[in-house]
Amino acid sequence: MAAKFIRTYCKYSSEKFDLFSLGPRWNKGDYTLANWLFEYITPSFGVNYANIIIDSPAGLEHLNRKVIASINDLFVMLDPSQKSIKHVERVKKITENVGIEYEHLYLVGNYEFDDESEQYLLNCTNEIYLGRMDYDANVKEYNLKGKSLLELSENSPACLSVKRILAKAGYGGD
Repeated sequence: MAAKFIRTYCKYSSEKFDLFSLGPRWNKGDYTLANWLFEYITPSFGVNYANIIIDSPAGLEHLNRKVIASINDLFVMLDPSQKSIKHVERVKKITENVGIEYEHLYLVGNYEFDDESEQYLLNCTNEIYLGRMDYDANVKEYNLKGKSLLELSENSPACLSVKRILAKAGYGGD
C-alpha cells in the first residue's frame, strides 16, 4: 500500500531528487492523508534520501497541523514588509505551541529586498538571515510559459543566489 501511495504522489523523479505532492484534501478540512504521509510514510522511505524538503504554502496551516514534529532547518521566505517580520514571530509561536522542534530557523529574502530592507530585518529579528534571492527575468518567463525552473542555467542569477544562500546554511554541492 505504501509503495503505491508514494508512486501516486511522486510528481517528478530524477537522479538528484524526487518531488512528492500531497494534492487536494479528500474532504473539507480533512488532512488525515497528509498527516499519515508525513508521520508514517515519510520516515520509512526517507532513509533513501540525504535530505527531505517539505514545501508548504505561505500560510501557517501546515505548522498548525504538525504534520512533521522535528525539523532540522526551517527556512522562511520573506518579502520586505512589516507583515513578514510578524510572520517570523508567528512561525516561532506556532512551532512552540504545537511542539514542533527545529535546529535552525533561517530567513531568506525574496528578490524585492535591498540593502536598506535587509538591515531593517536584521534589526527587527534575532534570527539567522541567509541573504536574498536575486531577481532573474528568466524565472518570470519560465513560470509564464510553464517551463521547469530546473531548466534554468546554473549561472542564472536565481540559481547562483540559491547556491550562495544554501552554502551559508551549510549545504554544499548541488
